[in-house]
Amino acid sequence: MLDEKQLQELEELAKLPNFTIKKMALVLGVKEQELKLEIEMGGAVADAYHKGRLTSEVEFNKKVQLLSNQGSGPAQTLVDKLRRDAEYQELRDQYK
Repeated sequence: MLDEKQLQELEELAKLPNFTIKKMALVLGVKEQELKLEIEMGGAVADAYHKGRLTSEVEFNKKVQLLSNQGSGPAQTLVDKLRRDAEYQELRDQYK
């Protein structure tokens, strides 16, 4: 469905925390439902979308961890919450 240039653009758009699939579809010039279906089906479109989302999450977590290590109280609280959330998600995933 998407060419190589659009896949790269999708990955970059997926990094943005406030960008929904609807917004991504508009920027890419494709139908929202088609983009959703492509993401659900897997393949190159899903890979680009998920890689963008996860790359953004990794960068955010690294920055929060750095602030936490430097003694930021709010960052330490957030790191604790992120760890608990991840543990909870792993347990949920284990019993699906």
